[in-house]
Amino acid sequence: LTTAGAGIRYLSVVMWPIGGLASYSVCMGGQCLAALAQPVFVNCPGKLAAQWFGLGERDAALTITTLFTIVGQAVGQVLPPAFVSRGAAGDVQGMAPLMLSEAALSALSL
Repeated sequence: LTTAGAGIRYLSVVMWPIGGLASYSVCMGGQCLAALAQPVFVNCPGKLAAQWFGLGERDAALTITTLFTIVGQAVGQVLPPAFVSRGAAGDVQGMAPLMLSEAALSALSL
């Protein structure tokens, strides 16, 4: 779901010349689709620790997997300004490479 949502969000940037409202609607659809997968990622650390690790290792496994969730959110906040900027006319530039990189990273994680 996350990969499909990222792909749809990329399509919304590619179709931007067609119209702002249509592009925004497609982007929000992709975002909603990706958001449906969020509970899987939020609940994954506890389930992973309980099923894969022994009783003495569960606390460390849960701490590390929860920390990676927080680090991933931080990267998601820091990375976009490296791609996106305002042009001389005040228009937004670099959104397509950002969305493409998000879709590619999501697809690689499959």
